[in-house]
Amino acid sequence: MNEPSNSVNRIEPQVGGLGMVRLAQKAAAWCVQLLLAHTVLILSIMFCAGMAAMIWQLSHLSLKLVQQAALQGTSLHSKSLEEVRKLYTSEVVDRLSDHIQATNDYATKENAIPLPVTFSMELDKRLSNQGIGMEARLYSDFPFPSRKEGGPTDDFEREALRQLRRFPDQPFYRFEDFQGHRVLRYAVADRMEAGCVSCHNSHPDSPKTDWKVGDVRGALEIIRPMDSIIAQSYAGLRDIFWTIALIGVLGLSSLALATSRLRQRSMQLEQHARALEREITQRRQTETELRRAKQAAEVAAVAKS
Repeated sequence: MNEPSNSVNRIEPQVGGLGMVRLAQKAAAWCVQLLLAHTVLILSIMFCAGMAAMIWQLSHLSLKLVQQAALQGTSLHSKSLEEVRKLYTSEVVDRLSDHIQATNDYATKENAIPLPVTFSMELDKRLSNQGIGMEARLYSDFPFPSRKEGGPTDDFEREALRQLRRFPDQPFYRFEDFQGHRVLRYAVADRMEAGCVSCHNSHPDSPKTDWKVGDVRGALEIIRPMDSIIAQSYAGLRDIFWTIALIGVLGLSSLALATSRLRQRSMQLEQHARALEREITQRRQTETELRRAKQAAEVAAVAKS
């Protein structure tokens, strides 16, 4: 008793599947007709969408490359400052410590040379004045009283000190707006060296006197402006965009011209086809009339005989 109902259940999915196939075929046919009727318009829309996607991708990729290049250059700059300070400490300050005083106010004292930190900061100032654009700043939770701006002054610097004490071997950096400009702020740990521990622990103005070799005393931050680099990158992207747009316009114009000529040729062929159809129809009518006249004449001839 259940066999008919089971047969109906099997047939229904088949019918539904055929309906979906026919619907897909109709949709495909409609798309083909639309493409044929509005070829240039549809291709123009597709070209504009592709251009927008490509420009977004190129902009994103360009920004990443600019940021990576800035990180590499800033990392090299910070390592250079660190190595210069180590070299100055070992080859100058340590050798002259028994004869000449190393102090931060060396310019106002006789027989005095700058401290390693002061020397590295003065070196960075001179490099910045040469037009490299980067600035360096050294700060700590325990600055000497003579350094009025030696402590952290904003959220980035406070967070940098926290992160560098947790992960002293990893730099801490951000791309952010700083003083009205887009910059890279790159901070590395400033560790205590053997030649610095004795001085910091014995200096009467030192706020901390239990330093050990390897302790993170503070952070060395490099501030690198990004405005000019990003502007140059976007200028290059604009040139690429206009070049591709020009090529696209020329291509679409050529396609529109070719399509217009093909349509004109198609219309001419259609007109010729219609003329031929009319001529064939007329000939068929003439042949039919002649056949009928012949048949009538034959019938009349038979009747006379």
